[in-house]
This record gives sequence, C-alpha cells and structure tokens, in this order.
Amino acid sequence: MTIAGRIAIHDTRSLLVFWSMSGAVLVCCAFALSAGSSQFAYTVSVAERPIGSFVAGYMLAGAIFLAVTWYLVPRSLSISSPTTLLVLMIAFGLFMRIAMFGSVPVQEDDCYRYLWDGALSANGINPWLHSPLAILEGTASSPAIIMLKSQAGSVVERINYGDLRSIYPAFAQAFFALAYAIEPFSLEAWRAVLLALEAITLGLVLTLLSLLNRPLIWSSLYWWNPVVIKEIMNSAHMEPVLMVPLLAALVLAAKSRQVGASVMAALAVATKVWPILVLPSVWRSLFAQPVKLVLAIMLATAIIVVLYWPIVVTQLDRSSGFVAFSTQWERISASFLILCGVAQLVPQTLIEPESLARAMAATLVGAIVLWSNRKAIAEPGEIAHRFLIAAAAMLLFSPVQLPWYFIWLAPLLCIFPNRGLLLMTLTFPLYYAFFRMTALGVDEAWLLALIWLMWLPVWSVLGYDWWTGKRSGDTAGRLPEAT
Repeated sequence: MTIAGRIAIHDTRSLLVFWSMSGAVLVCCAFALSAGSSQFAYTVSVAERPIGSFVAGYMLAGAIFLAVTWYLVPRSLSISSPTTLLVLMIAFGLFMRIAMFGSVPVQEDDCYRYLWDGALSANGINPWLHSPLAILEGTASSPAIIMLKSQAGSVVERINYGDLRSIYPAFAQAFFALAYAIEPFSLEAWRAVLLALEAITLGLVLTLLSLLNRPLIWSSLYWWNPVVIKEIMNSAHMEPVLMVPLLAALVLAAKSRQVGASVMAALAVATKVWPILVLPSVWRSLFAQPVKLVLAIMLATAIIVVLYWPIVVTQLDRSSGFVAFSTQWERISASFLILCGVAQLVPQTLIEPESLARAMAATLVGAIVLWSNRKAIAEPGEIAHRFLIAAAAMLLFSPVQLPWYFIWLAPLLCIFPNRGLLLMTLTFPLYYAFFRMTALGVDEAWLLALIWLMWLPVWSVLGYDWWTGKRSGDTAGRLPEAT
C-alpha cells in the first residue's frame, strides 16, 4: 500500500472516531435530558424546576453540534468510506431520538392539545367547534364528548390557552387522529408517529442532497441538531407533519414536476399557513407553460379551500386560535420590537401600533418572497434556496419566534448551510430562561435584554455574511472548506 493510501486510512479512522465520540456525547446529553425531565412534571411549579441547568445543558449540546458542523463535516467530504460514516451518523441520531421516549416534555404542553384534537377527529367530532374550556365547563356536552372527556383524564385540563378553539388545520388533525388510533391519549403513540415522520424527512433530505449534488453527510445538520431533537421528540411538537409535504414539494419541484409540487405544498399549507410563501417559487418555473400554471394554481387553491373550509364555517371570532394567533400573540421577537418602535411614530388615531407592526412584518416578508422570485429559476438548487428564504423570512420577522420554528429551516440548511441561521441552535435554548426569570419576577428590562442576547448574534452573523458575500458574489454563508 502506498504512503498516501495509509494516510487516507488513518484520516478516515480518525474522523470516524471523532464522529463517534461526538455522537456519543450528544446521545449522553439526550439521555441526561430524558432522565432529568421528571423534574419538569406538570405538577411541579416552574420555580422549583431546574431550568438553569437545563438551559446550560441544551446550549452545551448546541455548541457540540456546531463544532461538528464547522470542524468535522468539512473534513469528512473526501473520506474514503462515506457510506460507513453516513450509517454511523444516522444510527447516533436515531439513538438520540429513542432516548426521548418516556421523557416528560420540558417546559412544553402543546402535546395535550394534539392528543385531545386527535381524539375528537378520530371520533368524527369537529375539533374547531368547541374550546377545551367549554368542554370542561359542560357547555359542550354531547354524549361522545362526555365519553372522551372521561377517557382523557387530565389531558383536557392541561391544554394551554384552553379558552381558544384549535388552531391546527385538517392535515395536521389527520396525524393527531392517527396517534389516537394507535393508542388513545398516548404521548408515546404520538412520538412514534413523529419518529416515523422524521425518518421520512431524513429520506427526503438525502434525496434532495443527491439531486442537487450536495454531500450526503450534510444531512447531519438536521439529524443531529439538538433543537430539532428536543423540540420534536421531547416536547413532541408537530413540525414533522409540516416538513414532510413541504420537502416532498421541494423534491418534486427539483424534478420539474411543479403540478405535483403544488399539491404537496398545498398540504403543507393545510398544516400551517406560512408555507403559502413557497408557492410562488413552485409556480415561477411555469410562467412559460400557462396551462400547467393554471392547473397547478387551481389544484393548490382547491385543496387549501376544501381543507380550511371546516375551520372557516365554525366562526372566526376571538375564541378562534387562528384569530388569536394572528392578532394578539407575540413571543421573543427582536425584529417585532423594532417594528413596534417604528409603528409608535405613527399617530395612534390612524391605526393601533401593534396592528401596524404586524402589517409591516407581513409586508416585509411578502416583499422578500416576491423579490427572491423576481428572476426565472435557472437550476434546481435555486428553488431550494428560495424555500429557505421564505422560511427564514417568516421566522426572522414573525411576531412569534419559538424554538420549534427553527425546524422549518433545519432540513433546508442541509442544502444551504447558512452560518447565521445555524447559530440559532446555540441561542434558541435561551428562550427557556424566560420561564425562570418570569417565575422569579425579574424586571422587564432583563427580559428585553435576554431577547437581544438571543437575536443580536444571529443578526450580526447574518449581516456580516451578507455584506462580505455581496462583495465576493456569494451570500449563502456556507460551511468553511475542508483544510
């Protein structure tokens, strides 16, 4: 064997060892979170929960992940056994997720709404008709609802914002119902559904990487991401239900099958509203084919109307989760604070400042999406980049910015690994410090300082990469080259 061959084997073994050590540490972090999650039981007061230790551990996992992303991934692009590395990476990521089964959701309770909605949907009851509070108070008391309420135990009582009717559209409700069919009111059944959807998500990511000639190991940016793992498999957020049709739409669009992509994107819109922002990217390629363009628009519109119609007819008043979210909710958004400050300069006799700020945010996001689609798509990678721009704009300028919203970006960052967006893996865990600070009754100035601590690093890196990339002609903020 030549000297060069021996060096290659040595480098491969060293890289596999480093990947294994990093994976083992992240698996240990996952098991530590699972083991300590009992201290976050619903009956334990927020003041008694070890939130500080949890945030520190969460950020440590994020730092390890970023070290893997910045050091190991670039050096693994020319490894002599890429299949072995890929299998190793997937296995460790699977162990991280399995570790979360049986854990208590840490500082999250959205899963109770999913379990209750799933029970209603599976039994043919309109999940958008009655609020959990109305059910608890007995104003909604059909025999079927009374039976489900008795079976649910404490699930209905633990639903947050119980005075609001469900915000989750029809496609999401189908998967809630699937979990109920597996085992009624079981968090572990819901986690099994999420794990299956995550496996499909990984498969779609690998398909996209292959189609776009990206290294398959870049899938680790999704599969090993601590925010993705914690927010899906521990907190049990429903984002994988959204990501599967969204990524399927991207795969179809990359294969120039825009009509099918429109259908899948419409299903994503029937999970959460914001993926409507990716439809212009899907349709942009059909401008020269008007018949297909009209067909794609008609199919997507029909699916969205049919799947949203049951929500619309249940009366969109202030008890609707859709109305409350779009007009009232605000969480840890630095950009929205700036927009509110600008809105304050407008005379309040014209429009209420917060409403104006929301309108400004929506206009800004819409303008970014339209600007990104001003040119025709020259190659399949461009449509993936436009999907990422739409998702990032929605997250960065939304009045509500929550850790699990990062999952919208994570699979797309496997294709375009933007440094500023990846940095959220380290900063989003600080969100949970708000619970501790609020429980201690700290001054509002400290809460505002924490918001800026979360977002200034992200915006700074995004701004720096945009400026330097603009001068060099590359604004993607990609991973460093292997050295």
